[in-house]
Amino acid sequence: MNVFAWFELMPFDVSVGKSPTDIPALFKANPGWRMMQRDTTINYHRNIYGYYFGMDPAVPAACNFVVRLYTEIARNYPDLDGIETDIQDDTLFSYSDIARTRFMHETGDPDPLTLPGNDPAWLAWRRHQITNVVRRIYRNVKRVNPNCVVTAAVPPPYMSSYMLESWGDWAKRGYVDMLEPMLYVNTHDFDREMKLCDDSVPAGFQLSPGVAVNSAGSAGKTVYEIEDAIRRGAAGVTIWYYNYLLSYKNALADIGSEAFPEKTLSGFEDLIMDNDGSGMFRFTGSWNRVRGGYEGTYFSARAVEGDTAVFSVRVLRSGIYTMYGYWGGDSSSNCKNATVSVSTMDLRKSYTVNQQRNLKSWMKLDKYHLNSGDTVTVKLFGTDGKNLVADAFRLRRESAIETSR
Repeated sequence: MNVFAWFELMPFDVSVGKSPTDIPALFKANPGWRMMQRDTTINYHRNIYGYYFGMDPAVPAACNFVVRLYTEIARNYPDLDGIETDIQDDTLFSYSDIARTRFMHETGDPDPLTLPGNDPAWLAWRRHQITNVVRRIYRNVKRVNPNCVVTAAVPPPYMSSYMLESWGDWAKRGYVDMLEPMLYVNTHDFDREMKLCDDSVPAGFQLSPGVAVNSAGSAGKTVYEIEDAIRRGAAGVTIWYYNYLLSYKNALADIGSEAFPEKTLSGFEDLIMDNDGSGMFRFTGSWNRVRGGYEGTYFSARAVEGDTAVFSVRVLRSGIYTMYGYWGGDSSSNCKNATVSVSTMDLRKSYTVNQQRNLKSWMKLDKYHLNSGDTVTVKLFGTDGKNLVADAFRLRRESAIETSR
């Protein structure tokens, strides 16, 4: 079991107030930290659950408080596996005096009260305030606890036009280790939203999309969404939430047996480099896609000079990892002396493997101590003229799986 500290980025009152006067103690002590709606008199957000008081990301003192809070947790609990930023924002906010003054000073544009709510410059500036907090949280957490994984639950792509979280940019700039887009949609829309998520982040970036049985409509449809995400190279899935599973007959058992038939670790502790994984695989030379192998396809080439396959993945947590290889094909035409070269900035290891053996199973290669932030590269090549198979490699942290020798 992994333990994460779960925060909302710019905290709302978790005990929902029943009236505008139910102001949290934090905001009573710091009234200038609250977001302000456009009419500049309402400093709360109301929905069917009650009254929420948001913290303004344009207020430097409020941002400093949030960053210190994350840093304190990362420093004081060194065994913590990770920190989750569950982003909450509302595009009504914030028209506070500080936000408006800073915007006018920094951009030269007029008072936001004179601009439409969807003014591009005003939206871009507000997005930047949230991104700035995300950046500072990541850098400070990693400074005091490099092994702590920093993740974020973020809105799905279909909300991107009116939400202020530029999470694709966070991934590209290295401000988060993993993202969980909340794809609480039906199975018809899931595939499209998952593809949009893939297109929004760098190749090879770890996504662990959120799925919800009440949105999918059944346990079977939830299993489909989980399998679809994994097929697309997702690091894992985030299931929202346990109580929903209990509301659907046999949902917990069915998802456990169908979606996760073998022992499962978190995506950042079980790193699978598949030939179909987004950004994890490339090759030089003449290769052909073949049906079979791990997850349905693999690549094959004649084992001659110039035909090289390369797999890569970034490690998020330090530890001892076991490397496994997987290949399809057959026991007569596969390469008998394939070379597997494993490297990081500090590691160089090479192995000769017989791909005619241990077919369609995870074969253990070696163990390594890897550090948070390492990029592991696996190169595969051969020279005997037979079929060189590029299928999948796996790094599994401090955990045994069934192997072949």
